[in-house]
Amino acid sequence: MNAELVCKLVQVRSAALERRFSLGVMATTQQTFPDPRPVDLPTGFNAWLLDCSPVSGCKVCQANWRQLRAAEDDGDTGKAARHATEIRDHASGVH
Repeated sequence: MNAELVCKLVQVRSAALERRFSLGVMATTQQTFPDPRPVDLPTGFNAWLLDCSPVSGCKVCQANWRQLRAAEDDGDTGKAARHATEIRDHASGVH
């Protein structure tokens, strides 16, 4: 690039940043902390997330199934989802 084009690009970029700061856009759109509001998942999402069937005769699947149900009863969907993943992973030879 030639120097004249670079100079023009710098000027355009500086003007754009100046407009954003003067409008307060940067301060209102940048979040620096986690949002305390809960996330509303679509209806049925947990059913899809936890959909799995333990393989009969597999002790690892059976143990994960019991732990999945216990976590689901406790309301710990994240933990239940990890156990569901372990059960679904049986087909790939993970355990």
